[in-house]
Amino acid sequence: LIYGQMKAYSSFTPPNVYFSGDPAVVSEVQADKGVAAAVTTFADLLKSIGARPDQGHALSYDAAMLIINAYRKLGFDATPEQLRAELASTQNYPGIFGRFDFKTAPQRGLTRDTIIVVRWDPVKDTWTSVSKPGGAPL
Repeated sequence: LIYGQMKAYSSFTPPNVYFSGDPAVVSEVQADKGVAAAVTTFADLLKSIGARPDQGHALSYDAAMLIINAYRKLGFDATPEQLRAELASTQNYPGIFGRFDFKTAPQRGLTRDTIIVVRWDPVKDTWTSVSKPGGAPL
């Protein structure tokens, strides 16, 4: 889900290419208002520098925001053990990939319920949703 790759592959990409996606890149089917707000903030940040949201930008964003959130709670003198404990106890955190819950999904924070099946649309030069979060048909 990277625009540069899709441009490079355009000469041999089949007309219907499907990917597992996420709200960070395809947000139109996102019903969770907290996740939608996080995605809007992320997209606005990228728009301010003339970029569009794709996986290249998205992969580190939630991790950075979760760490920033932990430091806001604990202060900058927090030890690595305190940061890990804070992250491990994080629940209901709205990120651009979905709502994080590290108690339900240890080490990851997300479950397959956040995945959206997307299709590359070469005419629109973007991905479009073909499922709801979790893979259910639209």
